[in-house]
Amino acid sequence: DAFTAIETVRIPGRGGLGDPEVHLQALRVDGAEVTALRRTDEGRLELRVVNPTDESSTLTVSDRTGELVDLRGTPTGEGFDGAVSLGPWKIATIALDD
Repeated sequence: DAFTAIETVRIPGRGGLGDPEVHLQALRVDGAEVTALRRTDEGRLELRVVNPTDESSTLTVSDRTGELVDLRGTPTGEGFDGAVSLGPWKIATIALDD
């Protein structure tokens, strides 16, 4: 199980990332390891995960929806409703809805 806490750090007078009213957000990810989390140029949160085992698993991201994208961020046409099956050693990238 993987759990990633995302903290937006703000330095007075220097700006920062994200909503200035939100100082701490949590993203609960289970069934895979998080390898990247970034904000795209379009402002969408993009999550990349890997199943680092030789067995299939189910990736879940609590309370989130979105769509699967390829490694370049191009939509694959497959929606994400909070869970997706990951084969052994599979990488998945999800563009999350706000």
